[in-house]
Amino acid sequence: VKNIVDKAAKEQGMEKILYDLENTWSNMNFHVEKHPRTNVTLVSIDDDI
Repeated sequence: VKNIVDKAAKEQGMEKILYDLENTWSNMNFHVEKHPRTNVTLVSIDDDI
């Protein structure tokens, strides 16, 4: 039983981290543009994180 409880506690911790990551990244605004000289795709974000 202790093994099951330990695994459940770890899973709950991972779910919290995933939830926090989802909230952080879902609010990010990305901008994609091509570099004028090299034509390389550049990705940038807003400065207010």
